[in-house]
Amino acid sequence: MRQPYNYNHQFHQSQRSAFATLFLLLLPIFFPNLFAPLRRTSPSLFSEWNAPKLRHLSLLEVALRWKTLIKQHFDLWSPLPNQG
Repeated sequence: MRQPYNYNHQFHQSQRSAFATLFLLLLPIFFPNLFAPLRRTSPSLFSEWNAPKLRHLSLLEVALRWKTLIKQHFDLWSPLPNQG
């Protein structure tokens, strides 16, 4: 004879899985020192959000000015459009 499917068992199993997942996600928040050695081994997940600090503003300004001068130079010496 076939036993009926136990939905209660499936509910408890999924509930246990959800609690285990929640526990694993919250573990680093409550115990950060437990994961401290792992922090040094790989870069941060959000490392691209940390913009580099500008150290030599004068060099950046000169580079931007030079780029503008080159663009003006090419615009000045570019051929005129066909005027007919």
